[in-house]
Amino acid sequence: MNLFILGAGSSASYGLPTGVELKNKILSLDINETNHTSGKDFYISKLIEKYNKENSFANLKKFQDDFRLAGSSTIDTFLSSDFRSIHEVEFGKFLISTILYFEENKFIYNNATTQNNQDNWIEYLFSRLISYNLEGFTSSPFKVISFNYDNLFRKKLENHLELEHGFQGAKNFISHKNIINHVYGNFTFSNYQKQDFLNDLSMQLFRVDKLELFYKQIIQNASRVSFIRGNINPDDNPKIKSIREMIDKASRIYILGYGFDRFNNQILFDNEVKVKNKSKFVEFTTYGLSLPMKYELNKVFRPIKMQEELKTQFDERNQEKINRNEKCLEFLARVLPPPLFPE
Repeated sequence: MNLFILGAGSSASYGLPTGVELKNKILSLDINETNHTSGKDFYISKLIEKYNKENSFANLKKFQDDFRLAGSSTIDTFLSSDFRSIHEVEFGKFLISTILYFEENKFIYNNATTQNNQDNWIEYLFSRLISYNLEGFTSSPFKVISFNYDNLFRKKLENHLELEHGFQGAKNFISHKNIINHVYGNFTFSNYQKQDFLNDLSMQLFRVDKLELFYKQIIQNASRVSFIRGNINPDDNPKIKSIREMIDKASRIYILGYGFDRFNNQILFDNEVKVKNKSKFVEFTTYGLSLPMKYELNKVFRPIKMQEELKTQFDERNQEKINRNEKCLEFLARVLPPPLFPE
């Protein structure tokens, strides 16, 4: 079984924010209407305003100040702290859901996002593993573990199966086969038509009923966001147990756009010793990673034979592996090169 592990960088290829970008967006939120330059900013300020009225504990400025002073690398890390109150966590989940709601829908309903993208790795993956072997995919589909909240991959897979292959019931098939597994939860799809969404982001077309629709869906999404901290014993946590089972069953693991956060690594692999004891094929994108991180990853995640090679001879070939700075599409084209004939 092929297993794909997705981090924020995999969705960033399609315009969705990385962990650092999401942090910066939250820290730059401003409910002062005179500072808004777009309909989206206007709606976001109104949504936060509405949340504040319904939840007296919500204080955007204090939340931003605490987040900034804490020095947390991401909003996930900040909200996962045992020192966060339940009110802070709920408000943080609301802010995450608000920002990503507009970012995700902007992608879904704006074709230009796809047309101008130079890193269309999902399309390549579908072409490589589904387009010429639908029967093989439906009988033994690949699996996905995602650390992202968005439904980008799910929506694209659903569209591909329905519109290229005429696959009826693609949505149910994806769910039934448990193809996509979100570690920290995922959002629901918006009940929107393309032109409605694009028009509703216009300042001139602001409507209270649309604000209510946005708010209802964002609150629902916020309730689906979760964090795993503290006890990650798979015997006590069914989600972690399921993730570890998928990793054990996978013959080949591809890691895309993942930042290798230490806690997330523990969720996936438990510890370094257990990773080194597995003789699995593991490949990963390296875009944006530091050179020391790349070196450590090559020692830990390469197959055992490769580990011995790295220990005994640091030749040009190994240096080239460590120096790679691949984005997702370039990475997949290397590890899953297109065949010249149907397989």
